[in-house]
Amino acid sequence: MSLYKQIQDEIKACMKAGDKQKLSVLRMVLTEMKYEQAKTDISKDLDDKGCIKVMESYYKKLSKSTNEYPDGEHKDKIFAEMKILFPYLPKKASPEETQAAINEVISANADEKNFGVLMKQVLAKLGSEADGKLVSQLLKQSI
Repeated sequence: MSLYKQIQDEIKACMKAGDKQKLSVLRMVLTEMKYEQAKTDISKDLDDKGCIKVMESYYKKLSKSTNEYPDGEHKDKIFAEMKILFPYLPKKASPEETQAAINEVISANADEKNFGVLMKQVLAKLGSEADGKLVSQLLKQSI
């Protein structure tokens, strides 16, 4: 089952169960997915890769907004939304896995010292498991 359909089914289940908070978050994510879908082809559902990209960007937006609010009820709501989204996001690579991928890319391109080129290759190798900040930090140390 695609992630898009899974979100739709979860929305139906939340409606039946009366879970308003989870329903609200999933509706927001579904709306973001529909905006992304409208950018490409409205007649086709978004594929899993596109859904993950949308969910990661929404999660990132939420995590950035936690810094903007003082401690309190609103910040707690944002953390609750992030907790709801977390199970749908792909597992991120550990620092050890990331370092191993960096070492492989560097050894394959021994004479390449351009950070941008190496970063692009490492991110392509790790795919959706990559954490950009971690890759950047480890790559800078390795070069």
